[in-house]
Parts: sequence; structure tokens; C-alpha cells
Amino acid sequence: MAIITYLVENVQNYRGKVSKTGVQKLMFLLERALKEDFDFRFHYYGPYSSSIDSELNYASFLKSVNIRWGDNFGYLITTGENASVFTEILSDEEKSEIESVAKKYGKLSAKELSVIASAYYLMENSNISGKELIHAVGKLKSYDEKRIQELLDEYGVLEEKW
Repeated sequence: MAIITYLVENVQNYRGKVSKTGVQKLMFLLERALKEDFDFRFHYYGPYSSSIDSELNYASFLKSVNIRWGDNFGYLITTGENASVFTEILSDEEKSEIESVAKKYGKLSAKELSVIASAYYLMENSNISGKELIHAVGKLKSYDEKRIQELLDEYGVLEEKW
């Protein structure tokens, strides 16, 4: 819960708005850096973890984050009044990794995050890469393959070994 709260707090600095889908995709991207297993499975919107969803709802209950419906946006996540109570327990290393992910991906829309996270998920679980990966993500996300390639190139996805 502290990780989610600190992530939301940091992404707000880059985008202002954070959605539930955005939190899921960012947590997927963060999972590897923190060497955690949040039990992600593939879902329509890309990698999804029911445990992250549960933690997010619990964080809302404890007022670590606020979740509200925003017309034309979906669920909007902001830091809550008790955020600092939870984020102060994080190690400097955890904070650094979260800040790094927020800085790298914080400006992206939920759809763009979904494309990147889906590509990484497919690389890890289906062992595909290159043009085959771009095509597969395009079919799954109904997104323009040229834009997918631009995103994956810009964020170095195709160069990484997941």
C-alpha cells in the first residue's frame, strides 16, 4: 500500500491525473525493479493484478489515497490525507525506484502505459520480440502499429531483455 501511495504521489507531479488502469500498469513496470511479485495476469487492458486492486481499495479505506469517479476519465486516484503515514515506511531504495518509474513513465496516458506494459508482458511470457511483438500488441490493443513502434522505441522496450 505504501508503494502505491508513493507512486501516485510521484506520478501526480508529472501528469496530475492518475487512473486505476495507470496505477496497474505502473505497478507492473515497477514490479521488476522492486523484485516483487504482484501476481499479474493478462487482461483486456494489459497486465492486471487483483492484489494491486485490493491494495488500492484498502489504501482508499485508510485514506492513503483517494479514489473518485471523474467523468470522461474513469477512476481518478490522488494522494489522501494519511499518505505520509504510509510512505515514510519505505526505504530510500524503494523510493528511488518508484521515483525513477514515475519520472520515466509518469507523463504517459493509461492507453500508452497499457501498450508498453503489454509489450513487456508478451516479451516475458510469450518470448516474442521485434515486428512480431509490435503486431501482437497492435492486435491486442487495437492501436496503430506505427504508434506502438514509436512508443516502444522511445522507451527502449525493444532493446531490453525482460
